[in-house]
Amino acid sequence: TNVWLGATRGLKLMRYTLYVFWAGQPIAWLVLMAIALRISKTPVAMVLAYSLSWMLASAAAFISWRRESGRWSTAPMEPGDLRRLVRYAGPRAPAALASQLLFWTDLFVLTHFVSHSAVGVYSAALRVGQIVVLFLTSVNLMFSPFVADLHNRGETERLDRLFKTLTRWTAAVTMPAFLLLAVAPSSALRIFGGAFAGGETALLILLAGQFVNIFTGSCGFVLIMAGYTGWDLVVLSTTIVLDVILAFFLCSRYGIEGAAIANACAFAGSNIAQLILVKRFVGVQPFDRQFGRLVAPAAVGFAAMAFVHHLLSGNWLVNLVATGVLGAAVYAALYLSIGVTPSERDAAMAIIGRIRSR
Repeated sequence: TNVWLGATRGLKLMRYTLYVFWAGQPIAWLVLMAIALRISKTPVAMVLAYSLSWMLASAAAFISWRRESGRWSTAPMEPGDLRRLVRYAGPRAPAALASQLLFWTDLFVLTHFVSHSAVGVYSAALRVGQIVVLFLTSVNLMFSPFVADLHNRGETERLDRLFKTLTRWTAAVTMPAFLLLAVAPSSALRIFGGAFAGGETALLILLAGQFVNIFTGSCGFVLIMAGYTGWDLVVLSTTIVLDVILAFFLCSRYGIEGAAIANACAFAGSNIAQLILVKRFVGVQPFDRQFGRLVAPAAVGFAAMAFVHHLLSGNWLVNLVATGVLGAAVYAALYLSIGVTPSERDAAMAIIGRIRSR
């Protein structure tokens, strides 16, 4: 599925990724699980539903690619293309594996030092902490073909401006989730059950690592799309080793909090290293003075969430929802008034005007 959709994204077409990856496969999975549960309430049935949903997604992705490329004529590869392809793509397979292991390495190490219940609590904290990277993942998928195109044409200044803008937008959209988890970590973990509320300290530590991940933007994807896949592999491999060493040292002493420290250090180290390499090799970086526009909305939003969370000390679910909704509304209102730049406001008003004219 990702091969076919990656090909369509290379054409700067995001709609197929939206239809198939973000919407189609999850909906198909839910429908197939509902059907499977009527037949057999077993883990095998659940796994089968999951696999079938991806088979359907793969077929849809293939059809989407053929729809866009079917009219093209076929041609042999140019001399040297295969060598260049292997040189570029060869490091990507182990690097992709390492990037996924980065989310789980400390959990695997933790299993040797704490009880099964503590492992479950930490696993829940990991999942909650990863919520904040969902929007970043979407931006990475959208941003990648533009990075490759602009870098290939040598338009570094345009790439730099786009990188800065998208990083700030990603941070702005993700901020309410950060604030909610920082204010009410225990309530967020209770979604998994009351026994999981004890992972709040670990969750807060994990958020620190993801904070660096979000605010350094799509550095890893810029490095990859600019052709520096070997350096990306070096960074991720080194980070995995660092995570393992820290996890073995800290988990034996501090349990799930030690695992969280190892995870946060690994993510922060990885993203800072990628940030330095992107600045050195590509000549772009994600920060500008416009980032200061996030400070006041974030501070006021945090205060609003803390007030609501303290005021509603009853039912945890009501508390979590009310804290999130009201705090996010305060944050959004302030951000839209002072956080949006004049050019962004003018562009938004132009789009709204075109919609109304229709």
